[in-house]
Amino acid sequence: NLTVSGTTTTINTANLNVEDKNITINYSTGDSSSTADGAGITIQDAVDSSNDATILWDATNDQFNFSHDIVLPDNKDVHFGAGSDMILHHNGTDSFIQNFNGDLKLIQYADDKDIIFQSDDGSGVKSNLL
Repeated sequence: NLTVSGTTTTINTANLNVEDKNITINYSTGDSSSTADGAGITIQDAVDSSNDATILWDATNDQFNFSHDIVLPDNKDVHFGAGSDMILHHNGTDSFIQNFNGDLKLIQYADDKDIIFQSDDGSGVKSNLL
């Protein structure tokens, strides 16, 4: 069913197939940056009847906010940089930070705080590692 009421269009369908390979949210023929904050994708009742899952634009900080964790399956990478200069990888057993360009820096900006490397002591208790 397709319903058009003023500037609201409602499509009630089990499946929506869009032939175009790009969907524009917050479309305007002029500058629509003032209305972009909060634009994104909502999956209604993704968790339960009271909790949606969202990917929303935060215009104040120029970033996307995810309402839930981002999980990649084993053997999938996260690439950073135009030439994949840095890669995060987990193969199901081991985890890797791979840097291919420039220095790899760990910087601690918090006042009077440390950089701490921890490892499980064999007890299997993981809560003490956080």
